[in-house]
Amino acid sequence: MRVRLQFLLIYLVAFCLLLASQGYASDPETPAGVPIAPVLEDGFEIFVGCGDGLILAAEDCDDQNTANGDGCNSSCNIESRFECVDEPSLCTPIP
Repeated sequence: MRVRLQFLLIYLVAFCLLLASQGYASDPETPAGVPIAPVLEDGFEIFVGCGDGLILAAEDCDDQNTANGDGCNSSCNIESRFECVDEPSLCTPIP
């Protein structure tokens, strides 16, 4: 199982790099927080981009969702008065 997860992670990173090299990652028509592209793995749709739980490229955090107000916003930037650690990100308010 661990080898399969490692393979999936390597595959996803390579896929992201491929998309970025073709200009998809910086497409101005894609609204912030919208996943870049779905990837099918064992019948499950996995989204590569903000909300996938992986901190990639210009992301400061990624808490596996695109909700605002939880410390990691819909563009995967850390919101003011929060700090985020780990991957996927765990964000907590700064007192």
